[in-house]
Amino acid sequence: MEAFKADAKSFGAALVDIETTARKNFEPGGLSATLLYSRGVHAVLAHRVAHFYWTTDERDLALALKAVFGRAFSTDIHPAARFGKGIWLDHGLGFVVGETAIIGDDVSIWHGVTLGSTLKDSGERRHPRLGSGVTVGADAVLLGGIDIGAGAVIAAGSVVLKDVEPGTTVAGVPAKGKPRTETSFKGI
Repeated sequence: MEAFKADAKSFGAALVDIETTARKNFEPGGLSATLLYSRGVHAVLAHRVAHFYWTTDERDLALALKAVFGRAFSTDIHPAARFGKGIWLDHGLGFVVGETAIIGDDVSIWHGVTLGSTLKDSGERRHPRLGSGVTVGADAVLLGGIDIGAGAVIAAGSVVLKDVEPGTTVAGVPAKGKPRTETSFKGI
């Protein structure tokens, strides 16, 4: 509560995370059930608290929260990583996020996703940056200081080592892509 009272922006983002998850999960019970039972929401909320303490130079507490919540929710999210609002973390299991990662608004992420480093990068651009509206499928691995453009889709199981242009879908190992085109479903 201390973290959310002190940081109204983070509290507002958390509310948007809960609403987004309730809308995307299609589960009965609405907002209250989402808050009570969604492991992905729990992991994102825990990260928001750890991030608050990281940014207020209470690094030991931030890392302790990361460790405790990480074990509880099967995640490893560095407290320095920056999250936008409206994050939908489906299940949360196996979600790994490095220190310099940035996740934009309205991003959807499935289980088993890694936003990691190649160990060749240094400085403030060692981990991926996801633009707004990005979707990352289950077990995708994104490595290095790469940019994933707004509205991009990373297919499940892909390994992404290079920037992805906005509105592009990529798939494979290594991931390759093409811009999405509008599809007409008339007559179906």
